[in-house]
Amino acid sequence: MSLMHADNLAPQPVTDIFTSDTCIDRRKCHRTVPMKVLALGVGRTGTASLRKALERLGYVKCYHMMSASVENPPDCLMWHDALCAKYDGVGEFGRKEWDQLLGDCQAVCDWPACAFAKELIEAYPNAKVILSTRDVDSWHASVMKTVFWRVTDPEHRLVSHFSWAASMYYPMLNKFFETFFRGDFPNKGKQVYLDHVEEVRSLVPPERLLEYQIKDGWGPLCEFLGEEVPDTPFPRGNDMADFFNRCRTRNRRQMMNAALQAVTMGGALLATGVAAAMVFKRFSRPDLYPPVFTVEQSVPHKLSPGYIFLGPYEADNSGPYIYDTEGNLVWSGWGNSGPGNAHGMHVCKYKGANHLCFFQGIQQNGYCRGHGVIMDNRYRIVKTVTPGGGIAAGDMHEFRLVNDGKTALMTVYQQRQFDMSLWNLRTGMGWLMESVFQEIDVETNQVLFEWRSLDHVDPSMSYTYPSSTDTSGTGFEPRSPWDYFHINSVDKNRDGDYLISSRHTSCIYKISGKDGSVLWRLHGANPSFKNINFSFSQQHDARWLGENATHTLLSLYNNGYNGFNQTHPYSSGMTILIDHVAKVAIQTREYKPLNDDMLSSSQGNMQVLPNRNVFIGWGNNAYISEHDEQGNLVFWGYIDKDKIMNYRALKFEWEGNPIDVPALWTYAKTNDGFSPTTFYVSWNGATRVKHWRFYGAANSTGPYELLRQVDKRGFETMYTNSTFYPWSYAEALDGQGRVLGKSRNQFTFTPSPDLQGYCADDFCSKAVAYGLPGEGDPKPFIPPVGINSVPWIDPDHPESHYNLGQPGAAAPSPAPQGGKGIHAQTGWIVPMIAVALAAIGVFLILRVSRRKRHLQRAKERGSSESLNEHETKASTGAAGLRWWDWRRWVDAQDEPHHYFPLSEQRPHRHANS
Repeated sequence: MSLMHADNLAPQPVTDIFTSDTCIDRRKCHRTVPMKVLALGVGRTGTASLRKALERLGYVKCYHMMSASVENPPDCLMWHDALCAKYDGVGEFGRKEWDQLLGDCQAVCDWPACAFAKELIEAYPNAKVILSTRDVDSWHASVMKTVFWRVTDPEHRLVSHFSWAASMYYPMLNKFFETFFRGDFPNKGKQVYLDHVEEVRSLVPPERLLEYQIKDGWGPLCEFLGEEVPDTPFPRGNDMADFFNRCRTRNRRQMMNAALQAVTMGGALLATGVAAAMVFKRFSRPDLYPPVFTVEQSVPHKLSPGYIFLGPYEADNSGPYIYDTEGNLVWSGWGNSGPGNAHGMHVCKYKGANHLCFFQGIQQNGYCRGHGVIMDNRYRIVKTVTPGGGIAAGDMHEFRLVNDGKTALMTVYQQRQFDMSLWNLRTGMGWLMESVFQEIDVETNQVLFEWRSLDHVDPSMSYTYPSSTDTSGTGFEPRSPWDYFHINSVDKNRDGDYLISSRHTSCIYKISGKDGSVLWRLHGANPSFKNINFSFSQQHDARWLGENATHTLLSLYNNGYNGFNQTHPYSSGMTILIDHVAKVAIQTREYKPLNDDMLSSSQGNMQVLPNRNVFIGWGNNAYISEHDEQGNLVFWGYIDKDKIMNYRALKFEWEGNPIDVPALWTYAKTNDGFSPTTFYVSWNGATRVKHWRFYGAANSTGPYELLRQVDKRGFETMYTNSTFYPWSYAEALDGQGRVLGKSRNQFTFTPSPDLQGYCADDFCSKAVAYGLPGEGDPKPFIPPVGINSVPWIDPDHPESHYNLGQPGAAAPSPAPQGGKGIHAQTGWIVPMIAVALAAIGVFLILRVSRRKRHLQRAKERGSSESLNEHETKASTGAAGLRWWDWRRWVDAQDEPHHYFPLSEQRPHRHANS
């Protein structure tokens, strides 16, 4: 294996879009935080759990093998250099290089760091040392079935030849096993493990060393580090099944990166070979680039019915989107409703029928300028709503129809001059952002009710001070007003009163619908009730769930964090019961994120569904979850993780009947009778389609032959027929076989003979440059004027080539199904050849797989590693209690309360405020 150097870092290909790797050159970095903990136990002794535990204790960040393998692969080059310096005597690797590689880490664990116990202890003599251990036999068996399998995995080795990331990780991993485990892990691994434990013991004074087993949990770890024991369970993870699935997924995504790179660079042969091993998710419609919705966990039989409504932004195609619970796109509304972003899309009642309601506008610094949109189920805008009274345009935080769709609730962010001398702005008048909400008549745009925060809530109640966060504002000018209140939700009850949420005062207010006065406050600086078992801060999306004369039940999304101040270890959904007689508030249920470790610095929502499930959007993290009534997680997914944000995620049942017709695109590599025709069909927004029928013909006017009926699969359904058809169309059918719509008649695209070598049988990749590979600075050609380059247009009869189709339109009479299609007498040859090749491929795969399993059984010994799984148990015994009885809403066993007092957010309050 060739020697690599960190100085030879190749740039990350722009085509690496299927993995979220970074490309940070550590040689240009330096130490920014002190190194405090060296966890020098070998991998598979619980180091993944230890990493999570240390980071939860505040040691940010903790370096782990995954920091290099799946997060920043160029780190592998420096680790390779370190291994060469230690074991081969090639080059130097000292304190300077360790500070470059680990400079932003307060802790380090796992391999390959364990191979440098002596070097790291010498480099960081003040760091405490943790030696994680376990039974040597079970450890060896675990490594054999995980990391050593990864070292010897032929698929991983194959990927390393053409993947940017794997080409760095695979050689480093092999170098580590060759050196640290003396080239023979199966036979020497146990002794190396024992020798390593003794070496660490000999290098570290007892007072600086903790010998630790993961099963011991928080106690000895926190005592050794001098930290308080968290009120959260000790983290567990990275069992063998998870390890295997993660590695396989990683291989596939790296193959997809390599295939895309090969296609764009003209390497058609490599692209075809790699593409054969995986399925590419692509849409033939060139106008649709929806964010990818990835479902990580799902329990289908426990999910509530309905579709998922999102408004992702900071994406290439920001706008309103609908997905199903398998992650398939249902409707892309990008560009349908105007420029800017769409927020809070939901199903609403307008004039007695289901419509879509959402805010559409331009993003500002923590707020928006725009208007409310009402769209019918054919995806036509039927009404827009704007605030009145000569103030700013509408804001993203609320647009909701009430009173059977006759009126709308809207938020407005309005700049206003204000005396801010108490906040040390003394050289002139300051500016703050006043939060306003209005109830507006949808038809006339008349303002029926208006509430302004400055009339009822003094700015001294705010926990977010000028110039303290990225959205707080300075207060110096109208372009940067101090946003002291930050209204982010409005709800209305049957009595005509309102419920609003203020992020920056960390308070929920009930507002009188008669005079706008504050009737009560939940939490914040001057609460009306005593909180019994909960706290929240920076919250969003407060909603009424029920109310009577003595009790109020509501829900909210608790952020517990704003990017600068943190009061909770994780964000969560909450239901809260207020007892107006006893003047107390009780948290009745908490809905947690996966692994209890996600914090949303902004945005987020919680929706109680008709079946009492709870649906949560995790704000700027762009994760989505569904929980059953007891709080158990039944769905977990995300939209383009770490790249975009989503204000609210909501779930509703919906029937969409688009006014447009289905979109069909057909392709064949050649136009001879042996070339198969591939059909790609979709109907953006249509929810009733269950099947597709495909028809083909020799010319645009027919007769058309029914080729096949197939089930709808995802957003776009692909079907391949073994015969070439120049013209085709598709019909959409519902579950009863009724025709819902028909595409236009489509001419089949076939590449020219010069292009066919760059095309596959079912698609042709896009060009990336003029000319052919290897040509120097090629330029575009200018063909002769008047040449006919559009093959489907007959200059004498151009009007005969398009039947644009209509939803529900009657289709041309098809030829009898038993009729012979074009070249039908010879069409059997291609399928027969395909079947023969497939049989040979299956035989070879089974033979290789059988041989691999035989060798694996010969290598493996011992028992497998297992880790405890944490399950949330449903509380029982409260079903018979009335809704207002607090015992119905409180878990049988109260969990510890993991929050800090809200007052701890106020360290910078001015003495005079």
